[in-house]
Amino acid sequence: MIRFGTGTYNVRDSEDVIPFKAATVESSPANTLTSSSSVKSSASSSTLKCIVTFLDDTEHEFDFNKHALGEELLEKVFDHLELVEKDFFGLQFVYVVDVETAGSRMRWIDPKKSIKRQMMCPPYHLFFKVKFYVSNPSSYAAQSELGDYSPDEHKENYLDKFHIVPHQSASLTRHHTGQFPADAEYKFLEVAKTLPLYGFDLYEAKDNDKLDILVGVNCNGISIFKNDIILTSFPWAIIVKLSFKKNFFNVQMKEYDNGNSKDAVYAFNAISPPNCKMLWKSCIEHHTFFRLIAPPTAPQKSLFH
Repeated sequence: MIRFGTGTYNVRDSEDVIPFKAATVESSPANTLTSSSSVKSSASSSTLKCIVTFLDDTEHEFDFNKHALGEELLEKVFDHLELVEKDFFGLQFVYVVDVETAGSRMRWIDPKKSIKRQMMCPPYHLFFKVKFYVSNPSSYAAQSELGDYSPDEHKENYLDKFHIVPHQSASLTRHHTGQFPADAEYKFLEVAKTLPLYGFDLYEAKDNDKLDILVGVNCNGISIFKNDIILTSFPWAIIVKLSFKKNFFNVQMKEYDNGNSKDAVYAFNAISPPNCKMLWKSCIEHHTFFRLIAPPTAPQKSLFH
């Protein structure tokens, strides 16, 4: 069951700088989508089988009680990987945002809701992904994974099965001989962070002229893209409030001119109400993760569904 409608998040009121941990936030409901067939098909089974695809394309199956919450799956996945920095990662699944057009996008599993309620029907196939990218990626990866280049050990075309990025170069990898794996990983990320779309959670939308744009959310704030080029950016520091109603999204901010501040609003239309709500939640989660010492106060119990 998926609900979407309206929501408001007071960025300035909740902010106090320094990262903490993403909070689960819900908006007020309006419309409801249900799938009766999913209830019938899974009611007879007391167990739930989830298949998770990892970053190296390997898969693992996890079994749960049919009422299991998302956090149970997340914990099993983290334990399977022996992962320490859990907060940076999550699980995504394909979510149908428009039943009529079969339009879909990837959606993060909510730890506090049941798996069945979110995914609606089997197969329960999820993908392990990086959720929050730090602000600070192919020859450096090869150095990190394989160590120093050795003519005796690394024969011709030794990188062919090591898929990093297109057109990777063995000659470039050899230039990194002597680097420790940790150093190579650091430099890899130093390059990655300069890429235009690095770390952005992207959503399709239209501006006031009804032109296609992409709205990206990352550790620094919200950015508007056109043809993979940033048109404008709104840092978290100037954003006051984020709100949405159906597919209409508002970014309220403070602008400063000659020492004087004034309110300004940037508005656009998401491609659908569910997409708009997912964008809103992504903004809240990124702001909470990267800018707060404590998560915002939870809404009243009646707002959770």
